Formats: sequence, structure tokens, C-alpha cells
Amino acid sequence: MDPNTTLWLLLDLINQGERAEAKHVARDLERWIVRGGLYPDVSDAQAQRTLITGLINAVCMPEED
Repeated sequence: MDPNTTLWLLLDLINQGERAEAKHVARDLERWIVRGGLYPDVSDAQAQRTLITGLINAVCMPEED
């Protein structure tokens, strides 16, 4: 798994409102990290902005019915 690619996919899904698919990708990334995989690299400014936007969108996303 490429944790950076997976994080970008997760953020794209969150920003598109694809909550169910984002949850699957988040679980995959979680399993990767728990098993000793590397964390995604968010050291550059663009990654940080995208991450913050994704987090805001995730929290503000309406609940699914």
C-alpha cells in the first residue's frame, strides 16, 4: 500500500461527500498503520491544506440516513 496515495484518495472521497467509500479507505489505512506501515507524509504545505480541508468537510458532512 502507498499510504500517501491512500490518504489523497480518502481526502478526495471526503471532499466529494462519498462517506461510505471514505470509511472503507480509512479502515484500510488504519489497518496498514496498525500493522506497522508508515504514516502518510503530510510535510508539504499543499498536503497540509488538503488534509485540513478534508477534516473540516468530514466533521461538517451531514449524517447519512
